[in-house]
Amino acid sequence: MSAFQNVAAAPPIEVFKLTRDFQADTYAQKVSLGVGAYRTDEGKPWILPVVKKAEKKLADMVDAEAINHEYLPVLGLEAFSTAATKMLMSPDGKAVKEGRAFGVQSLSGTGALRNGGEFLHTQMGSTIAYVSDPTWGNHNMVFKNSGFTEVRTLPKDFSVKMILMRSPNFYFRSGSTGIGTRTTSASTSTE
Repeated sequence: MSAFQNVAAAPPIEVFKLTRDFQADTYAQKVSLGVGAYRTDEGKPWILPVVKKAEKKLADMVDAEAINHEYLPVLGLEAFSTAATKMLMSPDGKAVKEGRAFGVQSLSGTGALRNGGEFLHTQMGSTIAYVSDPTWGNHNMVFKNSGFTEVRTLPKDFSVKMILMRSPNFYFRSGSTGIGTRTTSASTSTE
C-alpha cells in the first residue's frame, strides 16, 4: 500500500504528451513539431558545438581544480546572476543603473517561476500574475500554488508599461542562459 495512492494524477502537459505520442508512432516519415530541440537525423538530441566546447572547458577547469563543486550561495553565482540580469533588462536600463534590478539563479525554468512567484506573493503581497499566450501548461498552476489568486493572460500587444500600470510595484521576467541554468530576475522598477 502506497502513502500516495489517493493522490490524483495531474493532467498531462500537452507538449510532453505530444512528444510521447511522437516517440510511440512507428511512421517512418514522421516529423516532430513539439518541443523545440535540435535533433540529428536519427532523432537524438544534437548538442550545439558551443555547448560541447563550454562543457569541455568546465571539465578541464574541474580537472585543474580551478573550480570545484562546492554549493553556490543561496542566491546563486553572483557574477552569473548579475550578467543575466543585465542581459535581460539592458545594462543601460534605468533600474540596472540605479541598482534596483537583481537576479537569482535557480534550478530550472519552472523552479525559477515557483521561486519568483512565492517571493512576489509572500514578500510583496502580489496576487495577480501575468503569463504569455501561449505559455506552458503548468505555468498557471505554478503561480496559483505560489499563492496568487488570479492568473491573467497577457494581450498580444503586451508591453511592460501596460503591466506596470496594472501592477505598479514590480514586474517579473524569466529567461535562460548558460548550460542547464536559468535565472529569474525581478525589479522594483516603475520606469
